[in-house]
Amino acid sequence: MSHRVVRSAALACGILLAGSPLSAQPGEADGDARVKPTYADFSYGDHVRHVLDFYQAESAAPTPLVLYIHGGGFTRGDKRSVNQETLKALLAAGISVAAINYRLAGQVPLPAAHEDAQRAVQTLRTRASEWNFDKNQVGAFGGSAGAQLCMWLAYKDDRADPSSNDPIARESTRLAYVAPLNGQSTNDFDWWLENLPGYDELHRDPAEIFGTSDKGKQAAIAAKISAIGLVSADDPPTFMRYGMAPSDPVPNGDRAQGWKVHHVNFGIALKAKLDALGVENFLHYPGADSAYATAADFFIGKFGKSEIRHLTHEELSDYHVELVGLLEQNPNQTGEVYRQGVSGGVGGWTPLREASDRNHYLSILHRGGNSWAESHDQKADFYIMLEGSGTLLLGGKMVDAIQAEGRPGEWRAPRLENPRRIEARKGDLINIPVKTPHQWDLTEGESVTYVIVKVVEREEEIRDRPD
Repeated sequence: MSHRVVRSAALACGILLAGSPLSAQPGEADGDARVKPTYADFSYGDHVRHVLDFYQAESAAPTPLVLYIHGGGFTRGDKRSVNQETLKALLAAGISVAAINYRLAGQVPLPAAHEDAQRAVQTLRTRASEWNFDKNQVGAFGGSAGAQLCMWLAYKDDRADPSSNDPIARESTRLAYVAPLNGQSTNDFDWWLENLPGYDELHRDPAEIFGTSDKGKQAAIAAKISAIGLVSADDPPTFMRYGMAPSDPVPNGDRAQGWKVHHVNFGIALKAKLDALGVENFLHYPGADSAYATAADFFIGKFGKSEIRHLTHEELSDYHVELVGLLEQNPNQTGEVYRQGVSGGVGGWTPLREASDRNHYLSILHRGGNSWAESHDQKADFYIMLEGSGTLLLGGKMVDAIQAEGRPGEWRAPRLENPRRIEARKGDLINIPVKTPHQWDLTEGESVTYVIVKVVEREEEIRDRPD
């Protein structure tokens, strides 16, 4: 199926995703129940900690795979700490997930944990066919120590041994994408003392993780596993996330130590190195203008399974100026600027003017209340969020659907049953494919202003009633 879209300077860089529509973007899953692994405690080695859980996404075709590696300072932690919201979001987007344990530093010193992560990735790749994932589309995320292991896999040269008699060792160790969260980009503790706010003395004896008190041996191990010394121009796109802005003051009390050793300065230093090498990267922290806000956003966007991505401030400004210009300069190709439900309720909706010789329609809408659910048999919608935030419901079943009067293929319903929930915010670009039910669910006081571009798909069949 092809999407015919108006070519304009404003639309070319984003809305033309219509040429390859993106599939389901998940929202928050209902309930607090933990997701059960498809395969639990699968062994990838001889040690009791050499186990992984595999969560298979539903898909007829091979899925991408994202690996979760837990944190805990290399001395504690467990694979069950995988964030359930992130796990559910990835699975709903058609991305399988694996979570691993590895040997801790109290059992065997570094770099044993790194070697375990390598072996786990290679073992997983030998199961790609059986577990229905694409071994060439593997990403990884983790926090703190787990972030370090993810970065080592991403930036270390491929450690596959094609001549090995061991089929596992012949598999690649490299990643397609990586998302370190609160990660330490270097294990050079002198760098920590010089660059981390308030970090005036070591918080631990390095011998705890390196297994030696010899400073020279510690430095040698640190150099082999520190991300900032491993990165090269062929490394994968990277998303980094930290919990504080660079200028934030050191907090008081018990939070201070953890805050210091997970400081955004690690990410700033790594970003500078990645930028210099031309490696695509995104650094998110409070107040940052980042294209992605979470690891799930990043992987879903990069693996091409998202209906939503976030525009940078610069992109959003460009869209705003160009789209308003389009509305003013091309009245024959656009609808009116209109307001809907400003005082709560549906309000007066001004329909887009339609004609058989046009393949798109454009409007700007301000909404201050909830909407009826709707679905279009022959139109894909693209929303560009200009202001505000709110919950957008996608998919599910239209309850008591009726056809819009005089508009075949246009369906309305008072509510949706079992939809996905997307938290839409300023800067989001949202693709709603044809025949996808959607409905705003705004709480009192919420409002949203957004551009709607409707792209016509006249080849699509008009249904007798929605599914």
